[in-house]
Amino acid sequence: MPALSNPGSGTASSKAPGGDGGQCNGVAHGRAFMRFHTVSGGSSHSCAWLRLALVIDDANAYLFAISPLFHSISLTRTYMDFLGFFEKYWPFMALGLWFAYMWWNSKRVVAMLPALKKDGATFVDVRSAGEFANGNAPGTINIPLQELGSRLGEIPKSSPVVLCCASGTRSGIAKLMLKKKGYRKVYNIGTWNKFLG
Repeated sequence: MPALSNPGSGTASSKAPGGDGGQCNGVAHGRAFMRFHTVSGGSSHSCAWLRLALVIDDANAYLFAISPLFHSISLTRTYMDFLGFFEKYWPFMALGLWFAYMWWNSKRVVAMLPALKKDGATFVDVRSAGEFANGNAPGTINIPLQELGSRLGEIPKSSPVVLCCASGTRSGIAKLMLKKKGYRKVYNIGTWNKFLG
């Protein structure tokens, strides 16, 4: 590996044949900056025949020539590796994104609770009657998900609706159902104990 500068000089240069008889020049200022270009007929353009990589340590500057073909192969292999990884693990990635969204949305609704209460929001727990009896948040009404379509009269459209269940899944389904029925301000807080603060 040839050293292109002596210790302390802070300058490195290299010459290589260009596509039109020009030359590639490299100038390093300390450890911070390096630029390579060819000059031909008073204009500058990037070197087409190779790619240059510079490594500078405290004593020397080292210049490497990297073939564009090898660079292209490396990028293609990286891309194919990513596609293979995505095809294999995309269900887990999608599930992770879904839970991340549910967590973020729950935090958002919890922060909105004081304002929603002032607006007279209706709090609906869509768990089964047995689950509700085993534990519930004060102020919530129990309308099991399977009964929601037949009990819409108990949920006014004029005020916000905040839904909950055991995990946030059933309340998410209930939110979609209410949206289709014309309810505009519907929120899914997730688990019912989020109402307890």
